[in-house]
Amino acid sequence: MKKLFVCLAFPFLVGLIQIPTLGELLWGNETSHHFNYWAHLGVSGGSFLVLGLVLLLIYKGLGGTSIDWSWKIIGIAVVAAVLSQTIQFGLSIITKTPTSDPETLMALHSGIGSVTVLTLLVFSPILEELLFQGILQQRILGKLNPYLAVVITAIIFAVIHGYAFGIGTLELLFSGLAYALAFNYAEDLKCPMLAHGLSNLIVMLLLLWSA
Repeated sequence: MKKLFVCLAFPFLVGLIQIPTLGELLWGNETSHHFNYWAHLGVSGGSFLVLGLVLLLIYKGLGGTSIDWSWKIIGIAVVAAVLSQTIQFGLSIITKTPTSDPETLMALHSGIGSVTVLTLLVFSPILEELLFQGILQQRILGKLNPYLAVVITAIIFAVIHGYAFGIGTLELLFSGLAYALAFNYAEDLKCPMLAHGLSNLIVMLLLLWSA
């Protein structure tokens, strides 16, 4: 019954974990010099704490467990992040797809840059991996063949983030596969969380470097 309820609530949870990202960009009536820093921090940080607790309770309620940090987890996370971003970078070169993100770049150079960095590197990776790898891959799809669960999780991750089928969705599929495989191999949620955060760090550094 718990698993059925979570399956039905999953699309709603996907929408909810996007709330922290609302604080990472400047709002319509703001500029890089005129903004409400504490409102942005409140939206991102406050929603992260609430949603993180909710997802953690759901995960624990479904029987989820975790393991302590180890060099193995860190190593797998680094490899997953580097490989996924290398593949995405290669695809963008082959397809000549622009990788610029002016809204994020403007936010990073504004006074809310610290909120943007926290959301990209900490808040979003923790919430998304708790939902996708912990709740979806491990608990909802846990009785399937592990690699089938990995593929299904990665596809759902890519489609939800891509919004439309295209090269962007394909690139996100490789990220989803990297995080799902990292979790499948390490059997610890902290591994895909770290991999996701490192991936976002690489993207952010490339964005700043190419600006």
